[in-house]
Order: sequence, then C-alpha cells, then structure tokens
Amino acid sequence: MKPYAVIETGGKQYLVHDGDRLDIEKIDAEPGQTVAISNVLAVSDGTRLTVGTPKVSNAEVMLEVLNHGRHRKVISYKKKRRKGYHRKVGHRQAFTRVRVVAVRCN
Repeated sequence: MKPYAVIETGGKQYLVHDGDRLDIEKIDAEPGQTVAISNVLAVSDGTRLTVGTPKVSNAEVMLEVLNHGRHRKVISYKKKRRKGYHRKVGHRQAFTRVRVVAVRCN
C-alpha cells in the first residue's frame, strides 16, 4: 500500500498520495514554488496508520504549486412569484492546482 495522508486546507479535508494533483482553495504562492502543509490529520507509511488529535505532530505534506485558476461559474437565482422580484448572482471560486511532492512523518 502506498503512503498517504489526510490534510486540511481551506476548510476542506483531502486524502493525498505522492504524485497526486488536486485543486485546493487559493493559497498565496507563485507557480513553481513548494509549499509545506502542516495541518496533517492522519498519515500512513503504507503499513502503520497514525491519527492525530487533532493534528499529527512532526508530519507535513510538500505541495508544488502548478497554477492558479477559477472554477466554472455557479448561478444563484432567487424569485418570488407575483411580486416582480428576481435576483441573479454569479460566482467563480478561485483555486490553486497543486501536485503532492512528498508525504513526511518524522
């Protein structure tokens, strides 16, 4: 079994393996930079699982920033019948695409 970790970033939790690519909430880092995430909730070396309370001490996940972008537009539409009220609002969430470089547990 491959080493993996459960990390928390941007208010969400992700299960990550080495080499995974994922979109997370936007972080302040330039493309090409390596970022260390220390909010590791659980980590496994392939044979042994360590679960934190709430975080695992001395564990970190190294992420390489690939690029930044924005997701597809989500439309929110409100309407009240017979009152002439309607409201349409669009939103595009910003994200950062990253690649997992290493899962470390000391």
